Amino acid sequence: SDFQLEKRFVHKLGHTVWIYLSVIAVRDEKGRYLYDIGQHQDITNLKLAEAQLRVSEQRFRHYAEASADWFWEMDASLRVTYISESVRRLAGAPPQWHYGKSRRELLGGEYDHNIWDAHLATLDAHLPFRNFEYLRAGDDTVRPAWIRTSGIPIFNEDGTFVGYRGSA
Repeated sequence: SDFQLEKRFVHKLGHTVWIYLSVIAVRDEKGRYLYDIGQHQDITNLKLAEAQLRVSEQRFRHYAEASADWFWEMDASLRVTYISESVRRLAGAPPQWHYGKSRRELLGGEYDHNIWDAHLATLDAHLPFRNFEYLRAGDDTVRPAWIRTSGIPIFNEDGTFVGYRGSA
């Protein structure tokens, strides 16, 4: 039968080598087995890159959990798509409360239109910003809070703006 396998070997020189093996059983028109076709590939570099990625992701999680800030992302429409759990502890709002809200929807009741117009122009121009302060709106479940935030625009490989990432 067909199978795929990843296997770790210890080379005779002592280092680890990972091999990917794929075998397909070739059958005739009546389904009778004829022979196997297989390939093997050294995937050691892939396995090392995966391990490095796991270490890097864990490092980021530790920094995020230890940070006095929280981290956030917005999409190209400037709506919150991610906010780290620490926003609950630091600003009294669960991450889910923010999801899907635009920058304007996070405003408090009274705000300086000139400052916000300038900030929104910065966002529309896809420019970085630092230490922008505003009063985040509240509702029946979340108290208003003063927020200071910084962000950088994110672009994909072809240069298309995809949103912002930042901390607050």
